[in-house]
Amino acid sequence: MTLNPLISILMPVYNGERFIKQAIESILCQTLRDFELVIVNDASFDGTIQIVNSFTDKRIRLINSSKRLGLAKIRDKGIRECRGEFIAFLDSDDIALPQRLEKQWDYMDRNREISLTGSWVKVIDDEDKLTGRVFKHVCRPEIIKSVLLFRNCFTQSAVMIRKAAVQKHGFRSSFNAAPDFDLWSRLAQHLRLANIPRVFSLYREYKGNLTDKTSPEIENCTRRIFAASLEKMGLAPTEEEILVHDSLERKKDGWTLKALVKAKYWLQKLCQANGENKVYDRKIFEQLLFDYWFKICCLGADWGIPVFQLYKDLSFRKQVRIKERDLILFMLTSIKKSKHIDITANTWINSTYPDL
Repeated sequence: MTLNPLISILMPVYNGERFIKQAIESILCQTLRDFELVIVNDASFDGTIQIVNSFTDKRIRLINSSKRLGLAKIRDKGIRECRGEFIAFLDSDDIALPQRLEKQWDYMDRNREISLTGSWVKVIDDEDKLTGRVFKHVCRPEIIKSVLLFRNCFTQSAVMIRKAAVQKHGFRSSFNAAPDFDLWSRLAQHLRLANIPRVFSLYREYKGNLTDKTSPEIENCTRRIFAASLEKMGLAPTEEEILVHDSLERKKDGWTLKALVKAKYWLQKLCQANGENKVYDRKIFEQLLFDYWFKICCLGADWGIPVFQLYKDLSFRKQVRIKERDLILFMLTSIKKSKHIDITANTWINSTYPDL
C-alpha cells in the first residue's frame, strides 16, 4: 500500500455485521487498484470488527471510536484519516460495482472544474435482489445547483469528491440526520457538482436502515437545510413557508385548491427573490419552479377544471418552456384524475432543458 494512494474510500459503520463483508469485497474487486479503504467504526458492539479484521489486504485501515459519534462526526473523523487526493463514499450496507472508482476518477481527471461527482444507482433489498428501481439523478452541474434547493440529487454511496473540497466545508454535526444533503447544498453554492449517467453503485433499502427518509428527525433536518439555502436568497421564510417549500417535493397527495394557492404564491416569491439576488441561473431556476407548479397541479387534478384555471395564473408563466404541459393538465383535470410526474428525473430534465 502506498503512503499517498490516489483514492480513499470512506466507509463508516455502526453494527454492520450483516452486510459489511459484501461492501468490503466490492471495493477489493475494483478495476482501479491505487486506493485505501478507511473503515471508521462508530462504537459497534456486534461482530463488525471481527469481520473487518478477517481481511488481510493491507489497503484496509480500521479506525475505531470508543464512543458513539453519529453520522456527521464519524465521517469527519474518517476524512481526517484519508490520505488520497479523492475520497469516495460507500456505506457499509451498499455495493460498489467493479468500474466505479476507475470511471469516476477518469471523469474528474478530465473535468478538473468538477469538485464532486455522483452516479445513478440501482436499488437492492436485504437479500441482494434488484427491486427494479433506479435513481436516475439529474446530471448537469448547471441544473443540480437549482435542484438542490428542493431535494437531494446524490446518493451517498455513489459520491466521489476532491479531498480539498470536503476538508474546507466538512460535515456539520448540527445536521446529523442528513449531513450529506447539508454538505452537497453548501458545496453547490461555490463549486460545480455533477452526476455521471451510469449505474456505478447498488443502494440497499430495507426495514431498519438509517436512511428512512420519512423519519421526523430527517424531515426536520431537511427543512433546516432548506431554510439555510433560502436565506442565501435574501429570504426569511416563516415556518409555514418552509412547510410549503418542503411539500413541493415530498407531498404526493392531498393537494387541495387552498394548498395549491399557497404553493403558487410561494413559487412566485422564490422567482422574485432570485430575480433580485441572482443566486441561481434565472432561466434554469424559473423553468424548475414552473415544473414544480405543473407537478403539483397534476397531483391536484382530481379537483377538476378549477385547478387548470389556477395553473394558468402563474405570474412568470410566459418566461418558461411550456411545451405539451397545458394539454396534459387539461386532460387530467377534465377527467379529474391526479398523476405523479418526477420532474427532477434525468429523462425529464433532458427533454426540458435540451439547449443547455
